[in-house]
Amino acid sequence: MKARITSISHAKSRYGGECLLLTFKGDDARSYRTWLYPAFRNFQQWKPFIKKGVGVLLSNLNVKKGNLIDADSIPEEYRSIGVTSEIVEGGKQEERTT
Repeated sequence: MKARITSISHAKSRYGGECLLLTFKGDDARSYRTWLYPAFRNFQQWKPFIKKGVGVLLSNLNVKKGNLIDADSIPEEYRSIGVTSEIVEGGKQEERTT
């Protein structure tokens, strides 16, 4: 599946510590999400796309259940689009069309 990152925000984990919540808009126009923990192995495969920020279109994503993207997916950049991002109130990164 392909999906575009629409937001990146820091959140408190219910297991303790902090995590990142990434939200996406899928190629089927549905909204998706995944939770990433910096201490977990799979975080390294997501890190380059988190650094690029909102607007990156990823492929090779697997839906685990409902609207949850499996954090163990091995994402690949499909392409970046003309969207910039900025950190807004509350530490959330949101998109702005350019």
